[in-house]
Amino acid sequence: MASEMFDGEAGNEATDIYALGVTMFRAFTGEFAYGNPDATSPPRRKRPIALCALRPDLPAWLQAALGRAIAIDPAERYRDMAEFAVEMEAGPARAPHAVSRPRTLLERNPVLFWQGVAALLVLALVLSLLRH
Repeated sequence: MASEMFDGEAGNEATDIYALGVTMFRAFTGEFAYGNPDATSPPRRKRPIALCALRPDLPAWLQAALGRAIAIDPAERYRDMAEFAVEMEAGPARAPHAVSRPRTLLERNPVLFWQGVAALLVLALVLSLLRH
């Protein structure tokens, strides 16, 4: 439950964004971001646990997006659900370029690759027959 609701405020789009952010955080980590034992308890921490501390395999942009969605101050959250959805769908603002690597023989010429594998297997078969 969003912090402003503990003060008696009614639910609104900002609290819905908070709830979705907390739900996504819990789906990724199995933990509540503020250390509370359940979704309706007050937070135990002033700041959320870093997503990367629980799931270092997730990208940093996701930490930033969820961090903004679950901000204690409603003014720091997304303006509306559409803005949050666009951020989640778009991913990082500047996606890193894929690391360029040389293509393997299998990628360049699969027929030649499998012909080579077949030739090695024939050679291995001939050598095994000569040993007996």
